[in-house]
Amino acid sequence: RVCAVALRGEDVRRGLSRSLAARMERCWGDLDARSPGPGVSSDGALVVSGLELGNVFIGVQPLLGLEGDPMRLLFERDLCPHPQYAAYYQWLLGPREAKPEPEAGPGAR
Repeated sequence: RVCAVALRGEDVRRGLSRSLAARMERCWGDLDARSPGPGVSSDGALVVSGLELGNVFIGVQPLLGLEGDPMRLLFERDLCPHPQYAAYYQWLLGPREAKPEPEAGPGAR
């Protein structure tokens, strides 16, 4: 089944150290004010999506940086992971307070 979980900036911030959360916001902007785009829902939540097959989750790792700017990862020494990257691994590796929400297709409830 298709699995999609939306995490708010506060959820992501809670799983990070204060210093990493502050660094991430310096690099990428306020975690609570995400603009809609790849991996971000229309209301600004960071989306973790994939397939659940029994007890197996198959997902695609989010980009470390910005699509179209791969050189930024190589040359910006203190660049930290994108918030969606952090959200993905926080959900994948941590206790799941957010419940997976099955969807049959775009906009299905």
